[in-house]
Amino acid sequence: MLIKNGFLIDPASDTERLVDLRITDGLIQTLADAGTLTPENGEDELDAAGLMISPGLVDTHIHFRDPGFTYKEDLHTGSLAAAAGGFTSVICMANTSPVIDSVPVLKELMEREALEDIHIFQAAAVSCGLKGEEMTSMKELAAAGALTAAALYLYHREKELDEYERLLFSDDYEDDDYDDEDSTTYENIPSAPAEEKE
Repeated sequence: MLIKNGFLIDPASDTERLVDLRITDGLIQTLADAGTLTPENGEDELDAAGLMISPGLVDTHIHFRDPGFTYKEDLHTGSLAAAAGGFTSVICMANTSPVIDSVPVLKELMEREALEDIHIFQAAAVSCGLKGEEMTSMKELAAAGALTAAALYLYHREKELDEYERLLFSDDYEDDDYDDEDSTTYENIPSAPAEEKE
């Protein structure tokens, strides 16, 4: 297939220009300035004037509602919709039923996600059942492939995780419990201006 006159945006190569490109067997074979390529051997031609060509887009916050709420959406219909909009990678949120808060639930879902034609990454809950009472096993979820759990686990590092968990779920949390120059405390968060009384 020959795609002509499309506006290419490719952040990886810092490219923004009008191009023609030839695709063979699903791969880009030739990239040239717009108006320079001509069809070969009766190949299909698409005039992309006024359209954008880019690498697959990434949506980092989506809800395919699977498992538990598939009357709204499921992995397959969500994947088809994403692909139709140019999104080739997505991150599914964990607020499903059951919540993605354990390795068995995560693995079952990831097995089904792997059958779709786009890249589906799975977030895992930070707390069991999304209740904010007991932390999930982020290390195990990260090892099993959960994206959000992995990011949070690496950010807080193993040696700090116990202290972070204690502060996060402590009933008697106070600002001065966590003395870290890089952390934000309540004292330095700007407050909203007081409403003026009429």
